[in-house]
Amino acid sequence: MSNASRVGRTRFLPTTFNQKYKKESKWKIPFAFFFYAYLCGKKPQNMNDTINISLLWAELMAEMQTNFGKVPDLQTMLFLIGVQELGQLRQDFNKEEKQDLMHIAVCHLLSLQDHFHFIGRDEDGWPHYEPTATLKEAEWKGLFQQEILLKELILQYFEKI
Repeated sequence: MSNASRVGRTRFLPTTFNQKYKKESKWKIPFAFFFYAYLCGKKPQNMNDTINISLLWAELMAEMQTNFGKVPDLQTMLFLIGVQELGQLRQDFNKEEKQDLMHIAVCHLLSLQDHFHFIGRDEDGWPHYEPTATLKEAEWKGLFQQEILLKELILQYFEKI
């Protein structure tokens, strides 16, 4: 009989295995990302691209943690991009303005793939975008595909900076 006992389909490993491989791994974040996708029944169209995006995302999050002391989530990253694109560094934004900043970020990121077009700025200096005909609903089906697309676009954004 092997070291691991079998119960149904689940394989339980002995505690020595868990203690031996308990070290923090650079694969922790991408593995959790794919495990979540597997549980949700979502399968990315191109697994190699998704793995590369996940690894680059983990590197960006590690860099953001060294700069800011915390690992930001996707909404925080969108907020930071929105503030950058607004160009007005203020300390206080109300809740509606924060939502608008995240909307600016999403529009700007989607404009990198020509899904939105920059119209101009209003009298307060806020940028405005309009959707183009290239935005396909199929690309936005499912939260997993949305998250992957936004992460890919955020990585492209930070490559340009």
